[in-house]
Amino acid sequence: MIKNVLKICVGVIVFVISSVSVFAVNVEVVATKNDFFVGDKFEVYFKVNAQGENINAMNGYVDFSSDILSVEEVRTGNSIVGKWIRKPFLTETQNSFAYIIPNGYRGVLSPYYGGYKSGKMFSVVFSVKKTGSGYVKISNGEAYLNDGKATKTKTTSGVLYLNVSAAEVFSENFFEYEISSGSADVLSPDEFDVLISKDEDIFEGKWFLAFDAKDNGAGIDHYEVYESGSKGYSTSGWAVTESPYVVEDQNLSSYVYVKAVDENGNETIKTFEPSNIEVWYNYFSFWGAIFLGLIVVAVIIKKVRI
Repeated sequence: MIKNVLKICVGVIVFVISSVSVFAVNVEVVATKNDFFVGDKFEVYFKVNAQGENINAMNGYVDFSSDILSVEEVRTGNSIVGKWIRKPFLTETQNSFAYIIPNGYRGVLSPYYGGYKSGKMFSVVFSVKKTGSGYVKISNGEAYLNDGKATKTKTTSGVLYLNVSAAEVFSENFFEYEISSGSADVLSPDEFDVLISKDEDIFEGKWFLAFDAKDNGAGIDHYEVYESGSKGYSTSGWAVTESPYVVEDQNLSSYVYVKAVDENGNETIKTFEPSNIEVWYNYFSFWGAIFLGLIVVAVIIKKVRI
């Protein structure tokens, strides 16, 4: 009887422990191919499976066998990331990344399947330098819950193991086409919103704009801004910026144009129209002209009478 009770207790403990591990945020590392040869180029996707959690931030390091692999390109297009704190610009060492998702993230929803699916953070195009055994994974990954306290939650990472063989005939040309086809990005970034706000605790209470564009191709490279007292903008005079952006005209009487530029140079421009446009009778020049006009009329009338 006692033995049976002990077995039941042990079983419950094991179940609880395994259940806890199931709900750890997991990073999936998925390659576009299974066989690897010297000279190959292939893409590795880093996806987040929240597994029931609601997360709003994550960071970590991309760890890979730099003696076997070299980085050709990092792609951030079509990502779940809301705002990059540190983009994964990789060299042949461990490289950090960090991002936030302001409204939280549980997974990707679709009308074509039930529940949540893993979402892409970013992908990396690797090239194979030589034969041997290697790996690709996320090290020191940390995820934080969307609970208002940024509570750290358990994070695990899958590992992509690869055994590289000698060069395969036609392998390089075939996968060169497969990878390069994704770089022929001629689509502009998606339309995005520009929001105006101010807070006494942020930027000394000044008005600022917040914006975040998405690009389903190569990914957003940078933003530019152009402020103008009249409607319209020129090809020069744009300033590279980031969100949030403190507007120069705190009276909000200027047009502000925000340009999202992807990594292939495609652009989308969004206009923030002034919410405090000065009407014609508020301009000093207008009243000055009226005043001078009255003086001229008065002088003419005086001369006529004389």
